[in-house]
Amino acid sequence: MAIQGSEKCLWPDDAQGIEALIKSGEIDFIDFGCSRGASISWGKKMFGGKRGLGIDISEKKIEEARNAGLDAIRYDIDQLPTRELVRYTTMVHFLEHVDGHARALRFLKKACQVSREFVFIRQPYFDADGLLFREGLKLFWSDWTAHPNPITTLQFFIMLRTLKNAGIVDTYSIHAKGRISDSDHEAVHPISSRFNSHQYDSGRHPPKISAIEFTYPVFKETVVIAGKGKLDHAGISDRYGVDVTLVDEKGKFSGRFS
Repeated sequence: MAIQGSEKCLWPDDAQGIEALIKSGEIDFIDFGCSRGASISWGKKMFGGKRGLGIDISEKKIEEARNAGLDAIRYDIDQLPTRELVRYTTMVHFLEHVDGHARALRFLKKACQVSREFVFIRQPYFDADGLLFREGLKLFWSDWTAHPNPITTLQFFIMLRTLKNAGIVDTYSIHAKGRISDSDHEAVHPISSRFNSHQYDSGRHPPKISAIEFTYPVFKETVVIAGKGKLDHAGISDRYGVDVTLVDEKGKFSGRFS
C-alpha cells in the first residue's frame, strides 16, 4: 500500500486505520512533528530505518513532505494506538514547540508506548538560560515565540523517571551536543537582540561583550534516549556524536562538560 501522495488523511480518531497503514506500508519508525520531512530522512539514515512515517498537524507541511517523496500524514498523536507499532520513534526539535509541559509528557509517553526499541529526542539546550541572562546574554533560540516549552535536562529527567516508575520505559539517558565555550559563538546574543533572531551578526544585531569564557555548561542541543529492554545507549549516542553524557542508562551522573 502506497502512502506517498495518498488522499486519505487520518484525522482525528482512526486508530485502526493508522495501525493498518503502518503494517501495510512496512513502516518501522515514526517521526513526531515531522514538519516538511527533513527529520524523517535524517531518522532513517541515522538509525538504519527501512521506512518512516511522519506525523504533523500542519496540512501545508504534510503536503510539502509528500511532495518530497516522503510518507507523512496529518494526525493527532494522542489518538495513536497504545501499543508497540514500530521499532523506534524520533522527535527532532519538536517538543519545544509543544504548548505546555503536561502535553509534552503525554507525547513522550505515547512515543515510548508505540516503540519496541527506543525513542530519540533532539531539541535546543535551555539549561544555561538563567546563567547567561545574568551576564546580559542569551542563546538565540531561547526567546523564540515558537518555543513556548523550553524543557531543561532536569525536567526531562523527571519525566523519564516518572515513565520508568510506571513501567512504560526501561532505561533512559540524557546527553548534550555542540559545546559553546564563549560569548563569541554565533549562537550567543546580547539580551537586547530582538526575539526570534537567528545566528548572531554584528552588522545586524546589537553589540555584545566578546571573549567571555563560559565556566558552566552551554551547548547547542539536549539529546535524550529512552529505551526498552537491554538497549545499547552508548551505541546510539556515539552514532549521533554527543559531546557529553549527563546521566547514563545506569543512573550515573557526570559533571563533566568539556
